[in-house]
Amino acid sequence: MENPESTFVKEMTYRASNQRRGHTEPTTPATNLNNAYRIIKEVLKRFRSREAEEKERANLVEQEEILLNKLKNGPRLKDLAIRPNIVTKRITGKRNNIHLSF
Repeated sequence: MENPESTFVKEMTYRASNQRRGHTEPTTPATNLNNAYRIIKEVLKRFRSREAEEKERANLVEQEEILLNKLKNGPRLKDLAIRPNIVTKRITGKRNNIHLSF
């Protein structure tokens, strides 16, 4: 079902002005195209990251809210060491924020 009146473009050339609107310094057309290319790539990157984030959120399972034990004499974890070590000195201690959610 091709239209016999149709015209096909084999080659197209773009030209850009050497001055920006509102600016007096001349710019090269390549700079304009490079800026447009960079902006398009940034928009594509943001779009892809947003799509990936939405896919991850779709797979998440909703969890119950964590209830923390705020009693002073409740159960505690003694001699707790955190790894990997953020600082060179070994830090041990008691943690009393044990959650009550089961």
